[in-house]
Amino acid sequence: MADHMARAEELRKTIGELKGRAEELRIKRDSYNSDARRILERREELSLKLREIIREIRLNKGARDELNQSLRELKAQERELKRKASAAIKALGRGRGARLDEAGLEEEIRRLDWVIQTSSLPIEREKELVERVRRLESELAEVKRQLSSRKDLEEIRRRIEGLRSEISEKEGRRNELHARIASLAKAADSLRAEIKEAESQYVEVKGAADTAHRERLECLERIKSLKAAIKAMEEDRANRKMEELERIASEKFKNRRKLSFEEFKILMEKKAI
Repeated sequence: MADHMARAEELRKTIGELKGRAEELRIKRDSYNSDARRILERREELSLKLREIIREIRLNKGARDELNQSLRELKAQERELKRKASAAIKALGRGRGARLDEAGLEEEIRRLDWVIQTSSLPIEREKELVERVRRLESELAEVKRQLSSRKDLEEIRRRIEGLRSEISEKEGRRNELHARIASLAKAADSLRAEIKEAESQYVEVKGAADTAHRERLECLERIKSLKAAIKAMEEDRANRKMEELERIASEKFKNRRKLSFEEFKILMEKKAI
């Protein structure tokens, strides 16, 4: 009996130690779970930032693509204007020897026309003047063509200069977008690395929490098992005590000795009286 009591006391001591261990594991588990939640919150914050950066990258790429398309169109216009400028320069080269005094030629033609129409000239002289007027009119036509070509060339050059200015401005904006996209891409890569690290940390911390929880359940199950063992020992001890009391009461009853109330009650319950 004493051995049973000592064993039960030993088990109760073990239960106390297991309860302390279970509480430590609960605190540790809850702490790990709290850390895991913070890691998840941090991961979500990083994911939101990453999605925003990706959205901004797409917007900047869209703007850059529009600029590239516009630049292709502007450069095509520039090439066409350069072609026209080259043609105008060639045309001017063909008439390089012509005088460009348009007003003087017109005045000379009018003067000769007036002489031809108002003067009585020998036929040969009149033919000379008429031929002179024809040559001057041909020269005047060439001068006008030359002047027109020069004006056209000046206009083409002005337009080319305007296109170059616009192209330069748009190329500058495109380069800024390139730099911005590169910077955003670098930030996105950094965030992806942080997210990956957070996920790794979460797996590690959650695993530690699960381990602590599993060990706590093992402690609780062990406590339950020990309590059942103590209960079985106490029931066995009570049964043994009852059996001993019943034996003593039965002997007293057989020997007609005086029974205590407890002994009388036991024999009554066993229907031994």
